[in-house]
Amino acid sequence: MRNILFICVLSVIISACSTLTSLREDLDDTVIAYNDLLRRDEFSRAKNFVDQSQKEDFEARAKIAKNVKIVDYRIVNADFEAARGEQIVEVEFEYYISPVYMVKTLIDKQKWSYVSIEKEKKKWWRLITTLPEFK
Repeated sequence: MRNILFICVLSVIISACSTLTSLREDLDDTVIAYNDLLRRDEFSRAKNFVDQSQKEDFEARAKIAKNVKIVDYRIVNADFEAARGEQIVEVEFEYYISPVYMVKTLIDKQKWSYVSIEKEKKKWWRLITTLPEFK
């Protein structure tokens, strides 16, 4: 009887861990895809990762950032809160604003949330903060 109970508890734990691993892997892929688009100056495609509540602000900041060229980015820190389906990702951007080709550094704290999209009846990771101000 103990063995059966142990196996049941173990299977529940393994199942929960695999779900968390899957969520984390999906988030990692999403964060990399979004930041790669920013690095390639594809702001119009990057806005597809942004939550609906932030899209207008994102578009306004993307227009302002038209002369920004992101040279590189690094994911510095990630604070995963699986229970809430949220993560704050700190991304360090190296960029310049033409015509001045002096490379600057900026830390962007991106807040991601695992949200349900009603039309598609699926859950996706969405950025709930907007594009940083490159100065």
